[in-house]
Amino acid sequence: RGDRQSVRCNGWLQRICQIVGLTWDGDALDLQAPQQPLALPKAPWTSATLSTPALEPVAFGGEVPSGEESLAALPHKLDYIKPLEDVPTCEVADDEQDPDRRRVWQVVPTGDRPRAPSWVVGHLVHEALRRWRFPGHSDLSPMLRTAARSKGVVSQRALDDAVSRATTLLRRFRAHPLWAEMDAAAERYHEVPYQIMGEDGQPDIRIMDALYRSPGGGWTLVEFKTDYVKSPEELGTQRAKHTPQVMRYMAALQALLGEKPRAMLCFLHYRDPQTGHGSLDIQEITAPPAV
Repeated sequence: RGDRQSVRCNGWLQRICQIVGLTWDGDALDLQAPQQPLALPKAPWTSATLSTPALEPVAFGGEVPSGEESLAALPHKLDYIKPLEDVPTCEVADDEQDPDRRRVWQVVPTGDRPRAPSWVVGHLVHEALRRWRFPGHSDLSPMLRTAARSKGVVSQRALDDAVSRATTLLRRFRAHPLWAEMDAAAERYHEVPYQIMGEDGQPDIRIMDALYRSPGGGWTLVEFKTDYVKSPEELGTQRAKHTPQVMRYMAALQALLGEKPRAMLCFLHYRDPQTGHGSLDIQEITAPPAV
């Protein structure tokens, strides 16, 4: 109530006071007193002082206004209260939203689930690529297990499965010449964020998987995909789906760096129709000629 002159320590307030050890002289705390001594025996200090401003009651009369009208009716000594300024907000584009923010959300498994979700495996691969860790690094397995647990995978069989599948994809890329070129690059960056103004006048914020200096001195961006692609037809569909994303990165880099980059779209989990085994598909993306 706005006309309350004092407050007694009971109910929920009493519970809080008991937790922090807060006490004061007298039966009730006088809200009208300029200063009120408080005792805090459980705190590092032994006492404190509560200063309460003497606020004049506000009489609106009639209907209670809302919004800016109610704020304008407040006395001058409350002029520090003002509406929050409208701050323009922008979100990372959908294709850059980290799907790995999801979690399995299991405290304990309902059963001995033998396989981890595919998106968890993708998260592990991207985490290893970001840290540039591959089979042969002693800290790869512990890192992958930690990353899997952070997403809620707790079953030992599911953990083993996630680490095994992620390691297979990493080993596959490790054996490709693109890995050697990236590994030898004088400059290499992972999870590269950028922001430019879009054609609609809104900030365009995205994150590229990798960017490195090519042997010829130019920049190369690489976008990794870990989704399982089981046929040439599906591969064509996936290429068509992700190519606009890569071309958008190319345009942004050209605007920011002043030079046209090379771009590679790398599918790490493609089933080769000739062998039936897992393989890589790496395609260089070329921007359409300027009109």
